[in-house]
Amino acid sequence: SAARSGDTVVVTREMFEMFRSLRGAVAYALMTRADAAVYMVALQRKQPENTEVQHVKALNAVVKYLQREPIAIHYKCLGVDTHFRLYSDSAFKKELDCGHAIKGTLTMRVSGSRAVDAGGLLTSGHGHLIDHVCKRVRNVTRSTWSSELFSLCDAADHGMLLRQIGHEFCHGPLSAESARMLREGGLASKVAIDIIVDAFPK
Repeated sequence: SAARSGDTVVVTREMFEMFRSLRGAVAYALMTRADAAVYMVALQRKQPENTEVQHVKALNAVVKYLQREPIAIHYKCLGVDTHFRLYSDSAFKKELDCGHAIKGTLTMRVSGSRAVDAGGLLTSGHGHLIDHVCKRVRNVTRSTWSSELFSLCDAADHGMLLRQIGHEFCHGPLSAESARMLREGGLASKVAIDIIVDAFPK
């Protein structure tokens, strides 16, 4: 819907300083509140020259949501066997001045060995959200597909690092050569990585 009259007015310097102070305080909550990350990343891009009344209202709405919907984190014992599941997504908006997109990745540590049911769907036990990323894609993009692909590649790099850590927990430290073999598929590991995306080439 269209912004209300006055919402697109640029705020004063004094108002921006209060906006920035509150924005910085809320940013600390992102260590555990992945559900608000995409909104805060968008607001963190605002500077004195382009912060409007609507952005102040949006920040206040995020604060009210976080206060209204508190979330507690509980971790259950997942056992010895583990694998990692990463959900990667990206949003592209054509910006002629920069050509950047925003990406998001949720990293889950899932109990048990990787399994697929008869329909080809992943099955697993309990899972823990251990990491999340919400930031701009580092590369210049010109389409949704390219932004999704860059996001997927970044998620894969992170997943391979986690697999090495998980493998070392079970089998001890790896040499540089063994770590390279693990990354390139020359060393077998029970620690699997699954990456889920919603992009499909046409």
